[in-house]
Amino acid sequence: MKKGSIVTHGWLYRKKKIRSENSAIGIVVSQNPFNDFVKYENLRERKGSWDSYFKEGVVQCVEVMWQSGKVSGFPVRNLVEIDENE
Repeated sequence: MKKGSIVTHGWLYRKKKIRSENSAIGIVVSQNPFNDFVKYENLRERKGSWDSYFKEGVVQCVEVMWQSGKVSGFPVRNLVEIDENE
């Protein structure tokens, strides 16, 4: 993920992008990712049912400017890049 990427909240699950419904769209404004201790969301599938749960730890983050104009650090693992074709 690089500066200028258009992103939304979501997950990569088995190399497949899963976007969270009704999530804000933002743009990555930081040049390089940084490590931070944050709460992040994991996604798993069990017997055809999806489950998300939160964990805390040191993960890569980037600064994102959201539609509201607010800039915040956000875990890369919870961002999905929006392609030009979407």
